[in-house]
Amino acid sequence: MEIVIILSAVILIVLLFVLFVKKLALKDNPRLFKLFVNQYSRIDKQRDIQQSDIVFTGSSVVKFWKTMEPDLFPFKVINRGIAGAKINEITYWIDNLVLKYTPRVVLLYVGSNDIQGKKPRSAVDVFNGFIDFERKVHTQYPDLPVIFLSIIPSPAKTRWENWAEIKKANNLIGEYCQQKESLHYIDTTDRFLTEMGLPDNHYFKKDGIHLNESGYKIWQSELKPVLKTVVD
Repeated sequence: MEIVIILSAVILIVLLFVLFVKKLALKDNPRLFKLFVNQYSRIDKQRDIQQSDIVFTGSSVVKFWKTMEPDLFPFKVINRGIAGAKINEITYWIDNLVLKYTPRVVLLYVGSNDIQGKKPRSAVDVFNGFIDFERKVHTQYPDLPVIFLSIIPSPAKTRWENWAEIKKANNLIGEYCQQKESLHYIDTTDRFLTEMGLPDNHYFKKDGIHLNESGYKIWQSELKPVLKTVVD
């Protein structure tokens, strides 16, 4: 009897935790990511990282690019992605994730966690978040190149069902980037779609959200030519 009570209590706690996490996912909670930001600070101390020519920040698709440094060689780049982060949460930690490294170029991929699920944020929300991000960068470094990679068409149901809104966000950001010399927009959309206009599973892990090695090869091929034009 005691075992049944204990198991029931554990199940209840797990269910409440899941509901709590889902509720948090609908809001910006940047303080939740303090642990990961502190981990990067420890890495900086261990490896004596004080400056980096290129900083790539954003959500888990950035974080999980384990071969980023060799893939983008000879450019000196550090990975400062945070799994699960939304655009305003990245901006909240911009001093720790980006600005302290005195970069010559900033790469940003984020927004897929904002526009997903049954209660997605709007394209305008993500667009305004990008404006806030780039303004914070350019307040400290006025002419610093900021490169935004378009939000990819992921096959996961929670993402693909919101593709129309994601496209709007991409278009808004792309058009905005055309108005400023220091902003660059890389549209990779077509590279991740089949001839039928559907997400190509060949480039994604089984979860349908994160890129596999082939997917990162696309990013590599799109990024390096642009980096050559913006890195002095």
